[in-house]
Amino acid sequence: MESRGPSVMILGQVRAPVIQWSPDLTLARALVEAGLAGYDPVAIHIIRNGRAIPVHPEKLLSGEDVPLERGDIVDVLQGPGSSVPRPMPTPMGTPKGQFAAPPPGLPMGENDVEAIRR
Repeated sequence: MESRGPSVMILGQVRAPVIQWSPDLTLARALVEAGLAGYDPVAIHIIRNGRAIPVHPEKLLSGEDVPLERGDIVDVLQGPGSSVPRPMPTPMGTPKGQFAAPPPGLPMGENDVEAIRR
């Protein structure tokens, strides 16, 4: 299915990996619309302008939602065996081999999510 207009891409076990973007689209709504299936998320990263921004799944599940921007890529790592980062898709301007998730054990900054809310 080809997307028309601005969109957001969801990487992970989803039924619909491309979601139409709208100004009120949030991470939680995008995951529901994409039909997230399988194991619960163990890590979520929003790829924006070539930068991976971590989102703590526990905070998302407790109601702390995050707005998405057109062109965002959401990388959802799920359950057992999903801790290995995947190479990021290569939209224009993104170097090949850049990873969508930081290496395991890299601390996630609390200010990263605050930065995308602004």
